[in-house]
Amino acid sequence: QRMADTLASASLVALMSDFETQPMAALEAIALGRPVIVADTSGLSELAENGWARAVPFNAAPETLAAAMLEQMAAGPIARDAIALPTWDECARDLLALYGSIRQTREAGYFMRDAQRGVGGVGGAGGVAQ
Repeated sequence: QRMADTLASASLVALMSDFETQPMAALEAIALGRPVIVADTSGLSELAENGWARAVPFNAAPETLAAAMLEQMAAGPIARDAIALPTWDECARDLLALYGSIRQTREAGYFMRDAQRGVGGVGGAGGVAQ
């Protein structure tokens, strides 16, 4: 709770990593309504594309970054409305659905290829190749 309270009182949260696939610290800050500034890299860029954070070039000069940070603190949170961030269960469900769709597409491709060759599938004796 103390960590959440500390984060909730931050004037600005800056995450200038060169690589993030799932920027949890930034997402937590956004969910708490804090202004967030991120490097324009990997998963961080998506936060800015969604309108939840401000992105600055990863290799920005210290003066440029400092100016952007001051501007963002003065402006406040970018995301003014409540943001429904996905839960871990929703992420897992969506990932499973993605894998399932890829598998179905792949199996359909094998089915069509085998059917064209006259093996299995339509009118053939075999099943889906795997």
